[in-house]
Parts: sequence; C-alpha cells; structure tokens
Amino acid sequence: MQNELDKIDLHILRIIQQNTRTSSHDIGENVGLSSSAVQRRIVALKEIGVIKKEVAILSAEALGRNLTLIAEVALENENKDSIKSFIESIERHTNVTHFYYVTGAMDYVIIYQAQEMSDYDRFTQDVFFNNRYVKTFNTKVVIRPIKVSHDVPF
Repeated sequence: MQNELDKIDLHILRIIQQNTRTSSHDIGENVGLSSSAVQRRIVALKEIGVIKKEVAILSAEALGRNLTLIAEVALENENKDSIKSFIESIERHTNVTHFYYVTGAMDYVIIYQAQEMSDYDRFTQDVFFNNRYVKTFNTKVVIRPIKVSHDVPF
C-alpha cells in the first residue's frame, strides 16, 4: 500500500497523525498544496483505508483507569470452537484495550485498563477461570509506562 502513497501523502499523514485538527490550509502550507487539494487527498486516504478513524486520545488516569494489566493466555487446545469462544468472551469487555493473537508459549496477549484490582479480578473470574478452553494465564501489572504511542511508524 505504501507504494501507492507519494511523498506528499506521507507528509500529510505525518501531520495529521500528530494532530487531526490541523486545518487543511495549514497542512497545505506545509506540503505545498491548496487547501482543497489537501482535502481531496485526505478523503482518498480514508477511502483506501490508510486513515481508519479519527479519534481523541483520552487520559486513562484522568478517567480513573489507573491500573494497566498485561495478561498472557494459553488455550488448552486451539480449534475453531475454542478460539471463537475465547475471542467472544474477550470482546464483551470494554476494559480490554488491546487483544493480540501471538506466537510463542502463550497464544494471546491482552491489555486491560482498570480502576482497581477488583475489576481485573472479576474479569479473570469471568474470562479465564470460567472458560474451559483456557489452559493457563499470567498477569503483569504495569508499574509505570515508559513509552506509549498510538503513532504508526512509516
């Protein structure tokens, strides 16, 4: 896909990845295009799926989500039913912010934001202990985030 993008597209993406509220006029001044040309390019980038969504990044701490937990999960056996059941059980929980299928000794990695440890305890009871497909899991508690980025490097 990146082969379809020219230098101007990439420059526009760098700008809006940092601040989607940057005006097309200001972007145009930076990349050497008119405001309307910038708008057309942004629409095209949305249409081809390069820009998936425009969002506000909220402070978890300001909203009382002071705990970040990282769970690694291994399933008993990976078959169509166990995978489907497990994925559905995770997708129901809004406190799960990231959910990855991974290689290695564990099958999945889950990032969970909680107000307090009892929230996570209820989650583990519901999703891990009450799921016959879960073989084992381990949890890491984030003491202090060092780098958290939502930027896609390119």
